[in-house]
Amino acid sequence: MDVNNKIRVVIADDEFHGREAVKVHLLEYASAEIVGEARNGEEAVAMVISLKPDLLFLDIQMPGYTGLEVVQQIKDAHRPVIIFITAYDQYALKAFEANAVDYLLKPFDKERFDGAFNKASLLIGRKNQNEIFNKLISIYNKSGIENSGEKYLTRILIKETKRIFFVKINEVYWFEASGDYVTLHTATKNHLINYRLNELEEKLNPEKFVRIHRSTIINVDFILEFEPHFNGEYFITLENKARLKMSRTFRDGLKTLFADLFEP
Repeated sequence: MDVNNKIRVVIADDEFHGREAVKVHLLEYASAEIVGEARNGEEAVAMVISLKPDLLFLDIQMPGYTGLEVVQQIKDAHRPVIIFITAYDQYALKAFEANAVDYLLKPFDKERFDGAFNKASLLIGRKNQNEIFNKLISIYNKSGIENSGEKYLTRILIKETKRIFFVKINEVYWFEASGDYVTLHTATKNHLINYRLNELEEKLNPEKFVRIHRSTIINVDFILEFEPHFNGEYFITLENKARLKMSRTFRDGLKTLFADLFEP
């Protein structure tokens, strides 16, 4: 908890009335201080990292990132106590409750809110807080709950030492595996992001992004030239002059989009 003994709170909900419902109840607690309001998952991630709240009210279904994806994105940064908010009483909620993370089912009343807030207040600062957070990460990895907004990523969060910002996915020329991370290449800069290439590939539109090598995914909109190599391999030059090798193993992805280019 913050040194001024206030519980620093961020509210993340894409619906205005949803955020207001939480605020109305929080105003009754002198121990609570609202430090931020996020309208989507991406804003929620940025606020948690920059504001470091003690408590996060987190809507499960939001555009940008779902609530569970927010948890995944902040796992290596700040770890607040989380109260989930949802309009749907899905199976996953039982898992949250079993792991000592409470939730509010819309519409919720004062009694239900008070119970969740008091439970969270007791958890803040306890040693088992990281254990609870780790269980949420496990739930995220197994849940298969999809983003309720865009089907594929439209922006990627970049976390650097002194700033946090987004890069639009259509501005990315190519992705390159870098150990347990991925390097994102744009026209002018490169950024390291907290993904594995296999994980990222599942979140990219396959009509725009194609894997051409075990360590490379390219944006087909930026292909400038194909250069046949040997044994069915090619070199691909992008508009930023990057020259990348396409292995025969991954040829089918481009063959689907450019059927006339490749021999049977």
